[in-house]
Amino acid sequence: ACRQEKQKAAARRMGSRPIRASITLRSNTIYPMKHHLIVLFAILVGGSAFAQPRTGQYAPEISLTNAEGTTVKLSSLKGKVVLIDFWASWCAPCRQAIRELKTVYNKYNAQGFEIYGVSLDEDRNDWKMAIAQDKSNWLHVNDNRGRLSKVMNEWRIYQIPTTYLLDEQGKVVAVDPRKKEIEAYLKQHLKNASTQ
Repeated sequence: ACRQEKQKAAARRMGSRPIRASITLRSNTIYPMKHHLIVLFAILVGGSAFAQPRTGQYAPEISLTNAEGTTVKLSSLKGKVVLIDFWASWCAPCRQAIRELKTVYNKYNAQGFEIYGVSLDEDRNDWKMAIAQDKSNWLHVNDNRGRLSKVMNEWRIYQIPTTYLLDEQGKVVAVDPRKKEIEAYLKQHLKNASTQ
């Protein structure tokens, strides 16, 4: 009986509030940490699933429509050396780069060089007008979904112009190569290029 009285007295002194407070404290510290771990895991998984293509890696598929509404897949160009050009009509450096690429395209297109222009214009009319103004007669496709663009997210495009040079198998051989670097690669890898 004496023992029971002592336990009751101890319980009255401690009360139940500190116990509940400690449980609340634990729940407030454990669950936020668990939440942060879930977010971190999602970032890591997302980063590995959608990482910017690097040299030596195969280029992810792109499947977008051209000005006529026909779907043109990047993979359909396998067997050619391809320069992927991410651009937009409102981007002045993009437009300047396109003018410089025209000479390279005209010189090497017949030998197996193709440019796959990926426009990020949300207004397709602006995109079509820019193509006509620049007289860039290579393959053009458009992704008009802006920030919701699946291609931009998969390729991790943070700025434009951004270009990728692919070999005949679809592997990335250079990221943002200069005009001289593109020409040097084409001379070395395309048949009969050195005789032109």
